[in-house]
Amino acid sequence: MKTPILPKDNFSHPIAVVVALLTIWCLVIGYLTQTPSYTTNWSIVLPHVTADTKVTLDDVGQAQVSSKSPFSMPGISPVESYKQIILSAQVRKEAARRLNISIEDLPTPRVDTILQTSVIRLKVKENDPERATKTAFALHDAFIRTLNDLRQDEIRRRENSLAEQLKHYQERVNTAQQKVLEHRAQAALMSTDQFDQAGETLSELKAERLRVGALLVQRTATQKMLASQLGITPDMANDAFSLQTDAVFQSLLGELRVVSGQLPIYQKKWGKNHPKLAAARHDMSSINEALLDRATQLVGHREFNHLQLITLAQSPQRAELFATMLNEVATVEGLVQKAQQIDQDIITMDRSLRVDLRERSRLEALNREYQIAEAVFVSALTKHDGHRSDIFSVYPMVQLLSPPSSSSKATSPITALGIAAGIIGSLLILITVFVLRNREKWLRAILKNS
Repeated sequence: MKTPILPKDNFSHPIAVVVALLTIWCLVIGYLTQTPSYTTNWSIVLPHVTADTKVTLDDVGQAQVSSKSPFSMPGISPVESYKQIILSAQVRKEAARRLNISIEDLPTPRVDTILQTSVIRLKVKENDPERATKTAFALHDAFIRTLNDLRQDEIRRRENSLAEQLKHYQERVNTAQQKVLEHRAQAALMSTDQFDQAGETLSELKAERLRVGALLVQRTATQKMLASQLGITPDMANDAFSLQTDAVFQSLLGELRVVSGQLPIYQKKWGKNHPKLAAARHDMSSINEALLDRATQLVGHREFNHLQLITLAQSPQRAELFATMLNEVATVEGLVQKAQQIDQDIITMDRSLRVDLRERSRLEALNREYQIAEAVFVSALTKHDGHRSDIFSVYPMVQLLSPPSSSSKATSPITALGIAAGIIGSLLILITVFVLRNREKWLRAILKNS
């Protein structure tokens, strides 16, 4: 079998090999002679915080403020959010300002997050160990400053959004309070003691009215019985009482008694045409007419037989009964007037209590409205202050788990690593050259054996 002719390999030429080896070692020397860099490491942790505040105010209400930990919200990772904030231009700009350098001269930190934890590891490289530490502290302080600015901005925006709502609640409270004050000023309500005392007085008046009513029935029955014994009606007894208590009528009645007593004597003594008898008859007629006129003024009619008043007084027993009846009439009249006065007092007191009760119910409704408005306002204000005090509700607290470390040992270049890389590179080149130089012989041996 004819052996194939392999193409000529220029890479196995001695000059190419030397050039490759020189290139590798030049790179190694360049790596080993570069400016040393120093790395500062630090780490921060985000605590899991859940705030829960409950405020209870007597006679007003209660309010509860709670803020969930951002770690409890699915789909949102505060750790990843903080990683982006650390790498943001705002943090880098603030750190550069603190170091008095331009943002282009500030190295970009490396940020690593650990899964299933709230720990963030950071590292930064500089050409000087002290400068690396300062850069790390500057980045950390700039990050904390940016977080505080974000928290204040979030609180300010929240306050602006709640300002109108709190203003509306405050206006409701003021309006409700003004209604209560105006109603109290206009209604002139009784105090609780006065209201209770008025209720007791009304109960006493009703009891007194029942007692007076029962006594009135009893006295009226007695009056009717006495009037029946005297042979007069109760109306006549009432009229007789009115006439008996009138001084003018009693004076005329006295004159009538005198003339009535003289007339029979004159009739026996003189003839019917005697002047004195005629004068006595004329006087008696005039007095009768005057009595009837006076009775009309007192009782409203002229039908009462006033002679019965004279005959009542002629018998001591009838006179006593008549006096008793007149006393009963006076008692009944007094009881009627007292009952009417008590009825009027009951109506007045009941009306006053009803009005006061209605106004009191209105006041209670206004007080309830005021208390509800005040409770809503206090609740909103408490929640507002609670959220305001809880500045870590949106941006969690950050704690420095391990401060930036300073080390005098450079992290780059590593001499052993550079030399090892040069040796391995040189060995790879030599092995490659050896394989290329002997490949034709190895190929022929393989083909010959096959």
